[in-house]
Amino acid sequence: PSRSSRGAQCAGRTAGPPGCCAQRASGGAACVRGAAGRRFRNVRSVVRPIRRANAGAAIAAMAALAALAVAALLGAASGTPVAGAAGNATVYHVHIPKTAGTSFVRDAQDSQARPGWSVGFGRRENGGCSEMSLPMCRAIAAKAAARGDGGVSYFATFLRHPIKHVLSQFMHAKKNPYGSWRHPDFPVGTAGDLYSGLEDWLDFMLSDRPPVSLASLMEGTGMERTGGVPRGSPRLPDFGKYNPWNMQARYLAPPHTLEVDAERSDSAHHVYSLEGRWPKLEDAKREADGLFFLGITSLYSESLCIFRYRLSGGVLPRDCGCGPSDREPSKQAADHHFSHGIQAHFIDDLTLQVISKMCLLVTVDLRLFLHALDRFEADVQQVAEETGVQLICGDKQQDVDALRQQITGLVALAIPGVELARVPS
Repeated sequence: PSRSSRGAQCAGRTAGPPGCCAQRASGGAACVRGAAGRRFRNVRSVVRPIRRANAGAAIAAMAALAALAVAALLGAASGTPVAGAAGNATVYHVHIPKTAGTSFVRDAQDSQARPGWSVGFGRRENGGCSEMSLPMCRAIAAKAAARGDGGVSYFATFLRHPIKHVLSQFMHAKKNPYGSWRHPDFPVGTAGDLYSGLEDWLDFMLSDRPPVSLASLMEGTGMERTGGVPRGSPRLPDFGKYNPWNMQARYLAPPHTLEVDAERSDSAHHVYSLEGRWPKLEDAKREADGLFFLGITSLYSESLCIFRYRLSGGVLPRDCGCGPSDREPSKQAADHHFSHGIQAHFIDDLTLQVISKMCLLVTVDLRLFLHALDRFEADVQQVAEETGVQLICGDKQQDVDALRQQITGLVALAIPGVELARVPS
């Protein structure tokens, strides 16, 4: 169906056709899944022009999904909150590494909040739950609410193009800008070669190495245990850095039961069993639907506008929306971008063989990202219907469609047994 007819089908339903987002009956909370299952028609057109369909250039797109009622947004928000003191609320930032979380912290701190509301950023001692999974963050929020701190709790995060996310994890671990502990065998590659070591790292991560204790991980390195070395359960070997296996889905719905009380304990940075590499997609989707806010890193400016609109209780900043040329959001240049001192890197610099290996690491994340695009498009449509302001400008809808098509093609590439010859570079 067309976007408009699909939106009509979904509006106000408690049950609907496959792919529709059905409004839940409980408390006005709503699922904002859009029409999933769009079929990728031409893998060649997706993988070859990777930069041309660069997600970083994509701007938000209007979806033809019915908007959620403003009362549901302002009164209940999406998902089931953690109970707390009446009248007050805290929006906790679930910071998934390498998804623009640091940029979001800086940009959102000056956002106007409705009376009694606040935003929890950073580590738990600062009122946040940085780089903790959603269940860990929810448990921390529940403890704060039990003490009478923070009121009702809501949760917000960003998701990123999964292949770019994997590449960013490698680059951050390779450059190690903050000097945290890293196993000396990490494949840094040849000096001066930006992507050297990447394929060795991917091959290591794709191997079926069983979990090892941290003592075994550090054995023979000559390094003393320090505060920078994470503690916790035996984990799959990952050089003491990020484990890229479906990290974004693992942060939302980790298959491993995490210890909440121990500082920097069983983090979703890591994977704790071979089965844990594949979190359940439906669990991750459900958690994504329950978030107060779900942003898309490559649609950062528009996502930030949606966050500010929701946090304020329905006030859209004046610098959101289409600029005079009707081609670019007027606020885009004002947003922060933190590179952590790491040189710019692009997935279209990579070979098809490398990209295909990355796809195998993110089979769940790729599908979750498509679901997140549906949610994002519904949020954009909601803002447009409630304010008359378009967050999508000019022909950028085509860029978002290209992003969706590219991700769908990568999903096909991630299916084991698909011959690479079918997907020319």
